[in-house]
Amino acid sequence: MKTDVITKSLFFIMGASSVASGQSQLQFGGGGHIMLPVGDYGGSTNDFYLGSKYGAGVGLGFHFKSRFEFAGIPWMASMEYSIFKNKGNGESSQGEIELDRRIFSLRLGPEWFLDVADSFTPYVSAGLILNNMGGDAGFKKISTVPDTAFIQQAGERLGLGISGGVLIPLYPEANFDISLNYNLLNPFNKVWVADSRERRVDSYGAINDSQDPLFSPADTRHFIQRPRSIQTLQFTITVIFQI
Repeated sequence: MKTDVITKSLFFIMGASSVASGQSQLQFGGGGHIMLPVGDYGGSTNDFYLGSKYGAGVGLGFHFKSRFEFAGIPWMASMEYSIFKNKGNGESSQGEIELDRRIFSLRLGPEWFLDVADSFTPYVSAGLILNNMGGDAGFKKISTVPDTAFIQQAGERLGLGISGGVLIPLYPEANFDISLNYNLLNPFNKVWVADSRERRVDSYGAINDSQDPLFSPADTRHFIQRPRSIQTLQFTITVIFQI
């Protein structure tokens, strides 16, 4: 089922890009970005404690980006690293939770450029994103979780992204590239992983974006009752050079 969805997505992207027109020269650059957690990825630290959301704060990161043409189609590829931090209460005003979340992403997709002005060039893009997601979590003064800090188990998820942006010339061989990206990071392959079934803290040790198969409303150890969607809204600024 997952293979069929991914295959259809690739055929749609490649088929749509056959009508695109764009820049044929090889380009490469880098920059920074701000990431806003959307859907279940945001929320408070107490939401993380309750298992309803991930509690990620606003994220910052850096990226490298390239443009090239292959088989007559203009493509964009990027490598991105983002860090999200949040700190607050859990269970009660006395409980303390500290979260660090990290996402490493590889993105690939076609681009469509619009020739509307000499001073700037708008574009849109859609593509696949391979994500490695992990992080750290720390708990203090919470009755159902021991005082502890640990590295959460990283996991891979295949996602989709859509982007809109504008290229602003700096000089003949370089551009400012400003874009806004909406990323669905786990639409296909939600997974549940837990090393043990004896403690509540084990449910926090991995991404666990699927429902806990042992969920029970009265069981404080098995409290994640539904699949969770990881999404981000990303604002990027890149300086990109023609090579």
